Amino acid sequence: MDILKDASATAIYGAQASNGVIIVNTTRGKKGEATINYNGYVGWQELPKHLEVLNLQQQAALRNLKADEGLLNPSNDFVRPDLLGAGTDWQDELFNVAMTTSHNLSFSGGSDKIIYSLAAGYFNQDGIAEGSGLRRLNLSGNFDAQVKEWARAGVNFGISNTKQKLTVSDQSLVLTAIGANPSVPIRNNDGTFGMPDGQFSGGGTNPIAKALMIDNYQYNSGARANTFVELTPGFVKGLSYRMEFSFDLNFYNTYRFEPTYYLAPWDFQDFNQRTDTKQYNIYYSWRNILTYDKQFGVNKITSMLGQEMSKQTWDYLQGYRSGLPTNGATDINMGDPSKAENAGFTGGNSLLSYFGRLFYSLEDKYLLTATLRRDGSSKFAPQNRWGWFPSVALAYRISEEDFLRDNGVINNLKIRAGWGLVGNQNIPDEHAWLPIYTTTASPWGSGLFASNTPNEKLVWESTNSTNIGFDLGLLKNRIELILDLYYKRTNNLLMEASLPAYVGTNNTYKGASNPPWVNLGSLENKGVEITLNTQNIITKNFQ
Repeated sequence: MDILKDASATAIYGAQASNGVIIVNTTRGKKGEATINYNGYVGWQELPKHLEVLNLQQQAALRNLKADEGLLNPSNDFVRPDLLGAGTDWQDELFNVAMTTSHNLSFSGGSDKIIYSLAAGYFNQDGIAEGSGLRRLNLSGNFDAQVKEWARAGVNFGISNTKQKLTVSDQSLVLTAIGANPSVPIRNNDGTFGMPDGQFSGGGTNPIAKALMIDNYQYNSGARANTFVELTPGFVKGLSYRMEFSFDLNFYNTYRFEPTYYLAPWDFQDFNQRTDTKQYNIYYSWRNILTYDKQFGVNKITSMLGQEMSKQTWDYLQGYRSGLPTNGATDINMGDPSKAENAGFTGGNSLLSYFGRLFYSLEDKYLLTATLRRDGSSKFAPQNRWGWFPSVALAYRISEEDFLRDNGVINNLKIRAGWGLVGNQNIPDEHAWLPIYTTTASPWGSGLFASNTPNEKLVWESTNSTNIGFDLGLLKNRIELILDLYYKRTNNLLMEASLPAYVGTNNTYKGASNPPWVNLGSLENKGVEITLNTQNIITKNFQ
């Protein structure tokens, strides 16, 4: 894993690098005999401790004290707190000892022409809280083949499927259990769920009942892949072309079923009801990069020209029906059609970029890197869609001087400086500058009104970064010191403006429409960052 933060290093990545870049290198196969690896474990999880709350005896004593002071009415149930037990420990009832199991199997190997790696995994975790849990299946792999002497191709992919139970979080059952009354049993003698009585005036519920009765699951499936073709034609030495195509597909489905129940006058459900949501996100990008690498004596030049386009779209649909039969059928089409409700939306955005970079090295001591990007985003109005983002960096590697080379102690000593401009387009898709209309009832039938306040004057947020750095590596980089002085100024900050609510006709209260996004002010950030590595392990980082 590599982390890029300085202005020049992140500039080539454009709008996606406004807050830095993290490069993750996945496991790849190696030339040689095939290897098989298995890693697995079985374990148990539980909370190490619970929050300290009053048990039944302590609550009864406190209640009697308040009754003596006239703050509460006396209760015959708590006359002798010493005769009461501890009552219900709701945290102990909600939290369980949960079993966890994980299995991972991988294959890797290769030859002169192809290397490969393939891995499959299974993970299952029973939730430590009633009404929770997670199960995950995943498959990943990469293949890299030298199809011709001048052509190489490969693919890196991953497939995953997860199922998660969300009842405990959807119903806030942990918070409910912490505040539940210890005088209430989990179940009454007749088998029904216990509930607080009327003296609590409609407050409180039974978290165990909700965890057992309500089903709330989320199913996620995803597939992602990155493919490439790399050509190195022999007619121009040092010239190469690389084409990459990647995609990321994600499907999110939720299922929520709430049956008919009666727990208390303030906590009941008269009919079975089911809600389903389905959403898919599709992202793909296409990148073309032309690179020329040439050595002229003590001079080395590496130049790159590239183009990239990416697009993301999504679609969301929600359906609801009540009045499902009580015979156990939970399909949404079994509900009452007259009680059906639905909602949905679509969205998307796209980005088109052109970029170039020039690297020049003289005697491997004096280094120059220059980058220029031009990005166009559909999130801005056509007249403000494009932005230019340049950067430049200089470095002097003192350790390559004769008086320091091969001294056995200092193996890297470098002074560097950089400046760059990076753009940011993180606003909600195309809704910020386009008017979005919603239907509403009116005396003349259904009508339309704007649900947002569009702003066609939005422009790119830009971060101007300057840094001066010092790198020192000792004893073959066993000890490494990195010092950076940096200054950043972000202009045209993208922010969501706040609008007050207003009173409409007939004194009806109207909430503010979706507030507009605006470019507002600037932000400065400056400081010193020191990183100390020992044996290539980061031990200290001061900022």
